[in-house]
Amino acid sequence: MNERRESREEKGLRQSTALVFAIAAALLFSSLAAPAHALGASPARLSFESVLPGGYAQAGVLLSNPRDEPALVQAAVEGDGAAWINVTILGTNGSAATLVPLGTARLLVTLTPPPDAEPKEYDASVVLTTSAAPAAGGASGGASSALALSMSIPVTITVESVQRPACVLGGVSVPDFEQGEPLQILYAISDTGNTRITPSGNLTISDGSGSQVYVATVDAQGSLETLPTRIGQYTFVATPSLSPGTYHAQLTVDQCGATQQAAFSVLAPGALTDQGAFTSLSSSAAAVSPSTIPPNASSSSSNASSSSAVANPSSLLQADVGSILPVEATFTNSGARAVTARFSGVVEQDGKVVRVLESEPLLVQPGQDVTLQSYFTPAVPGDYTVRGSVVYEGKRTEERSFAITVSAASGSDSIAGSGSLTVLGTTLLFLIVIAAVVLLVLIQNKRHKR
Repeated sequence: MNERRESREEKGLRQSTALVFAIAAALLFSSLAAPAHALGASPARLSFESVLPGGYAQAGVLLSNPRDEPALVQAAVEGDGAAWINVTILGTNGSAATLVPLGTARLLVTLTPPPDAEPKEYDASVVLTTSAAPAAGGASGGASSALALSMSIPVTITVESVQRPACVLGGVSVPDFEQGEPLQILYAISDTGNTRITPSGNLTISDGSGSQVYVATVDAQGSLETLPTRIGQYTFVATPSLSPGTYHAQLTVDQCGATQQAAFSVLAPGALTDQGAFTSLSSSAAAVSPSTIPPNASSSSSNASSSSAVANPSSLLQADVGSILPVEATFTNSGARAVTARFSGVVEQDGKVVRVLESEPLLVQPGQDVTLQSYFTPAVPGDYTVRGSVVYEGKRTEERSFAITVSAASGSDSIAGSGSLTVLGTTLLFLIVIAAVVLLVLIQNKRHKR
């Protein structure tokens, strides 16, 4: 009788053990099956060499969302020198943003060590925390089903007190101009050292026979300077008296110890005209709803002779609150000389302007197509209209526009509130081991009592 009772008790313990293992395993596998959100980052390591105390350096990291759902991403800095490092996701003025499906964003990492920074090597890291978020139009207020994951980009900083000035000269060009107009020479300076560069040098112009016809001293025309690791764009304006013909300009920048040449033409008065076409305005990062696209709809269609605004159907574009939306204006220089173009526009909601848009000016060569890009991050849900025109050489194109519907992004707090997949899995495994040990001890105690 006692043996049968002990056998039943031992059998019950074995069944309890199996049940506990089954429950723990189910919990573990369900946690592993949760759709953790991956994030791409390039480069995977940053190194700032030979940075002066009180100096400056910067680097960019391309963030990419490889999934077909929005990704919530937040950047932070840890380690030595973290107080000197600032991280900003371009287009947000902050360190957190929502990446659209299969979208990218640029993370700018800037370093400004204080003047009393000790010359030595410092180790820090940029920590990127990411999780999935529902696509546009999802129910608001819910939590994301994905677990928050973190990845680190190691950052090595070498601070030294030795000044190492160095730079590279490039991009030298002289746009054609009419006789009597000023000459503009465009050039770029890449600061590859650890000091600030204010370029200076000389300009020599030769005619078709090789004879020098003009010499001038070149400076940055003010206090313009290029910071270490950055590229500065410069324009030097001169007023030589040149007859129509072909010439060669030779620019020397003393700080870089480099010289470059560029050919240009001086044309007869009235030979040049500025012409351009604003061909499209849209946002490639916004989701397109296929069910609402009408036949033959195209966001890039245009009519150059029309002065009215050209709008895309309002139901085509969708996005989430907090998404980084690039506003992309395509401009074609159809004239005979290079022009400087920029996009100027506004974002409206309910008839009110909520954001002024302004792209960086770009030099557009004859026949060249460029995309003038600005950014907008919607803060509240609703219907928005983006409209504007391209300004070039004192002219303004016809206005274009597009509409976009912005939805509340549910689970926006899941970055801070979700646990790490690794921590959760480790905790469950630890509980499994503890339960197994306890049950084994109970079984051994039962056997000893026999």
